Amino acid sequence: MTEILPDIAANTRLSRAIGLLKRDADTTRTEVVTGRFEDVTRAVDGDVGTVHLLQKSRDDARAFQQRLTLAESRIDRTQAILDGVADSAGGIGARTLAANTLDQTAGLEALSAESTSTLEGLFSSLNGVFAGRAVFGGDDASRSPLADVDTLLGDVRTLIENATDPADLEAALDTYFNDPAGGFETTIYVGGVGDAPGVEIAPGVLIDADIKANAQPLKELMRGFAVMANLDVIAEEDRDAIAAAAGGTLINGEQELTALRATVGVDQRRISESKARFENEEQVLDNIITDRIGRDSFEAATRLQLLETQLETSYLITGRIARLTLAQFL
Repeated sequence: MTEILPDIAANTRLSRAIGLLKRDADTTRTEVVTGRFEDVTRAVDGDVGTVHLLQKSRDDARAFQQRLTLAESRIDRTQAILDGVADSAGGIGARTLAANTLDQTAGLEALSAESTSTLEGLFSSLNGVFAGRAVFGGDDASRSPLADVDTLLGDVRTLIENATDPADLEAALDTYFNDPAGGFETTIYVGGVGDAPGVEIAPGVLIDADIKANAQPLKELMRGFAVMANLDVIAEEDRDAIAAAAGGTLINGEQELTALRATVGVDQRRISESKARFENEEQVLDNIITDRIGRDSFEAATRLQLLETQLETSYLITGRIARLTLAQFL
């Protein structure tokens, strides 16, 4: 017999030791990457419940941040659209009153053409979307909240043609734009009746950051622009009175829009501040959790290096035992 059989018991002990070294190395390698102890129970002396509560609070703070980030982007988009509407209005109401006072027919005709293009842009803006959903559609964001602009222009043209005098036209316009059963609410605004869900800026604290396309300031602007766009069908003797009323409506709409934008600005600030609070809360909780179950990266890397060295040595010894012969033994 030229080969010596290895001691079975010794070989078994060596294999078991290698298995433990490999397990410890795998665990330490994971800890080097994550920076956390794998055995949380041991790291916190059995106080796992507290760690779980801390982790839940941190995860809740992170979830709030995610929701607030989406809400922040949406309200920023809302404000950007309203800012664009204000810019496009560009003081047309005041210019209308000035041109009308000076009896500038050419000026009023130019403002009529400008009102048409501005109204078209207004409809396009208010039909804007964010993340595939209508921004100004209320609780029905699945479709554009405003119908075709030509429908509104046609309706207002009909009101002008059927009116007996400027006062009669104003009454008809009031009904059309402000009555819940009027043409605007039944034909032009096709978005949701209710508001979009509020934004939860803290547990149980909601703010209504929703603006619909049928908000009064926006209707005032649409009304003034639609009348001015139909200036060509207004009887000459009624033109001054109707243009003056349209100019006043536009000025009022611009003023109300400024107030609306200020309200949105307050909501923007509250959402931003709330998001910052939850970001800070997450960081504080994460630091506390790290203090409890965090693994020192340098110490873990040093231990991993030692374990890998021991594994290499163990594999080398195992290989030598497997090749042991009588001649080598002697």
